Amino acid sequence: MTNIRLPAGRPLIIALLSSGAVSCGAHAPPSAITMLNMTVTLDQVAPGQPGKVGDVDRLRVVYDAGAADPKTRRVRLLNLQHFTGGRYSPPAPDPAVMPMDDSCLDMSAIPYRLHYRASVVHGRPIIIDVDENTRRLTIHPQADPQATLISGPYAIDPAAIVGPDAVAAGSPALGAPGTTPCN
Repeated sequence: MTNIRLPAGRPLIIALLSSGAVSCGAHAPPSAITMLNMTVTLDQVAPGQPGKVGDVDRLRVVYDAGAADPKTRRVRLLNLQHFTGGRYSPPAPDPAVMPMDDSCLDMSAIPYRLHYRASVVHGRPIIIDVDENTRRLTIHPQADPQATLISGPYAIDPAAIVGPDAVAAGSPALGAPGTTPCN
């Protein structure tokens, strides 16, 4: 048991809170995990691929707004979700499904620009390439990186989405490598 000496006139609850003896969730900083909606309008679809020219894919860009470089307004992603089968996937950061090692959101001007590149297996080995200069998302087969399976221009809605859904979509990566500003 710890003896706490109270300064004259200081109520016990104030002394306990300021001494760290009691923690209070009301003083926790709000989460900075943020999502942005993104669409890709397909204008290239290789024969045999699901979808057709004109289809619109929905994605979510998930990042820690508190980790954005204040000068460049660039930040690494925590997660990149694709709406498929009636839900966003992966529901939380998953480096095997969507590695974030080569990702960067540039919020320095509207329209926002996204860089993302990953070699993954989603049913088959593919390369996901989101180009910040051409503002296109392209999926290539790993066996032939010059070939295009699907491609289209992307648009990122700059309206920030925060709250429990955003926290769930980005929380496993909090404090992990890859949440710092990108070059």
